[in-house]
Amino acid sequence: MRRLIVVTDQGTALAFSELFDQVIENPDKIEKDDVLLFEGGTDVDPEYYGEKRGSRTQFPNHDRDLREKVFFIKAQKVGAACIGVCRGSQFLTVMCGGKLVQDVSGHCGTHSMLTADGSMQVTSTHHQMCYPFNLFYNDYLILGWAREHLSKYYHNGENRHIAEPPVEPEIIWYPKQRSLAIQGHPEYLGQNDPFPVYCRELVTSYIFGDKS
Repeated sequence: MRRLIVVTDQGTALAFSELFDQVIENPDKIEKDDVLLFEGGTDVDPEYYGEKRGSRTQFPNHDRDLREKVFFIKAQKVGAACIGVCRGSQFLTVMCGGKLVQDVSGHCGTHSMLTADGSMQVTSTHHQMCYPFNLFYNDYLILGWAREHLSKYYHNGENRHIAEPPVEPEIIWYPKQRSLAIQGHPEYLGQNDPFPVYCRELVTSYIFGDKS
């Protein structure tokens, strides 16, 4: 029986619930066939990716960061998969060895996302951005990216502008950790909208099908 374990409670599970037999919160034991869902919220503590906190980065929720790290480590030990949405995608990126751009613009609202199969509209409410480009090329796979560079700047923890990334990632797959990082909010749209449909297809292909 496939269970979706909601590590936090923001309502994101609605976008994925039809794929799972059970949607539950914080079980005592995580099993191999489970999938953990990390949801939106406060910025991840920059100490987790080796930076100081920038002036526009929120003060971290240390208890939540530590608690979610414990759940992620448990999932890795048993081979369970993970889904992250918004902050959750950033958290998974950091747990998988990537970094975050601490402040960007242009990503609050609706915009176009490109995929290998075409394009669709996504909804976003974030001021930070996943940055997996410090990893080896086979440690991550970008499955969705903004049609164009939307941000006017890319600031690190010292509030300095860093080099423009090759693309602005929207969805990233981390094969070694079986982790799917979704920056936008599929739960903000109808179940049959192209964006949540695509997200469910990715879960089926990459998490259920163990595609690499």
